[in-house]
Amino acid sequence: MRVPLLALALLAGCATSTPPAPATPGAPPSAEPAPPPPAGAPWTARLDADSPLVGRLWDPRARRALSLQEFLQRAAQSDFVLLGEKHDHPDHHRLQALVLSSLVPRKPTVVFEMIDLDQQQPLDAFLQAHPRDHEALGSALSWEQRGWPAWPLYQPIAAAALGAGLPLRAGNISPAQARAVVKNGLASLGEDRVLEWGLKEPMEATSWASLQQEMKDAHCGHLPDRILPGMADAQRARDAAMAHQLLAAGGPAVLIAGAGHTRSDRGVPLYLRARRPGVRTLSVAFREVQAGQREPDPQDSVHDLLWFTPRLDDSDPCAAFRKG
Repeated sequence: MRVPLLALALLAGCATSTPPAPATPGAPPSAEPAPPPPAGAPWTARLDADSPLVGRLWDPRARRALSLQEFLQRAAQSDFVLLGEKHDHPDHHRLQALVLSSLVPRKPTVVFEMIDLDQQQPLDAFLQAHPRDHEALGSALSWEQRGWPAWPLYQPIAAAALGAGLPLRAGNISPAQARAVVKNGLASLGEDRVLEWGLKEPMEATSWASLQQEMKDAHCGHLPDRILPGMADAQRARDAAMAHQLLAAGGPAVLIAGAGHTRSDRGVPLYLRARRPGVRTLSVAFREVQAGQREPDPQDSVHDLLWFTPRLDDSDPCAAFRKG
């Protein structure tokens, strides 16, 4: 999907240069403009699919809905577009592919959270031998064996990228590196990486407390408090690694990652801004509507844009922890 940006600009210019029609005497005042139509259907997920939020593109800071064209235009004007998913949600990956396809004219690099830095060499070798084979890419990267959801969920993204000949980059530290950070701190990454990735200075206190709470909540309160700082440091290392890979791309880039990594306050955008002041980032979260939800949560404002989708299921993520 390509967005006719020139046409949009011309239309916008015409709209501002044309004077409004004179009001008809005695006519009622004009009604509020209709909200932009929803975008993203047809949906695979079904729960609360009839919510008026589903398909809405929402700017939480401006408190207004955007049309799909407005959203894609903002994406096209950004240096880095960060697309935050729920990992097992097929609609999220389909919409990520849609956004990526709209950006193809800019030839962005695509950085994946799900590919470890030490997999860059085998990734490059595979792409050199099979530059369009999006079906076999998952097997080449041992995708599911490394704990990620089934590769077919991610294939729309890979198909959009490889079909357009876009470069792919690994984005994440390995699980072994993450465990070392949890156990021994950020110094286990090596002094050069700590400095280059912008990890030398401690995180601001409020963000640091919030990050530790997120780690605790993500594990349903089952992590001992003594391990929370190490878990938070590992999250910082992942975010900084992804930011580094985006910057190393040397041009526009798109990040495919969990929504926790794309939040603008203390996720990947924090490290992008610190290392390249003035950089234009667009942080997006694909957000499942909650049961009975009809309006955006006013507290949900840590991303630049939200794209609401139906909910995939109502399973209890904490059930496994309780069983354990």
